[in-house]
Amino acid sequence: MALQQAAPAAHPRLSSQLSPAHLRFAVLLWEQALLGIKPDDMSVAYGSDLADLFASIEPELVQVWGHIRRGPHAVDADG
Repeated sequence: MALQQAAPAAHPRLSSQLSPAHLRFAVLLWEQALLGIKPDDMSVAYGSDLADLFASIEPELVQVWGHIRRGPHAVDADG
């Protein structure tokens, strides 16, 4: 029996805001990966001032397409 896939949304969201807890977990795992901790030894209980800092900052909602210009051969971002 083949699995049926749900029909894609007419306008799927390209991104969504992460909750502070999810952002903290993402930074925790990223930091541990950079430190070379083996995947089996990674933990969300790892203490990280960096992850706490990221999670404490309210993100600014921006529209990416407002910062990108289409050039003749590629897109170009501000800066």
